[in-house]
Amino acid sequence: GVPTANKRSYGRDIIESIRRGDAGGMSFAFKAPAGSDDWEMRDGDPLRIVKLAKLFDVSVVTEEPALLGW
Repeated sequence: GVPTANKRSYGRDIIESIRRGDAGGMSFAFKAPAGSDDWEMRDGDPLRIVKLAKLFDVSVVTEEPALLGW
């Protein structure tokens, strides 16, 4: 669906930045407890599969997101 924002200006500002193309990446801060993730190689690149995590932060970023292609 179409994103909506609360009445706070920063929510509206983020949505407008995404619509304009100024921001389009995401960055996440999390901790995966021992045994809750696996690593494998996919197309020559390491891939981490996280099954359980404690999420600390989610941010919209303008340059160099932590994850590409999501």
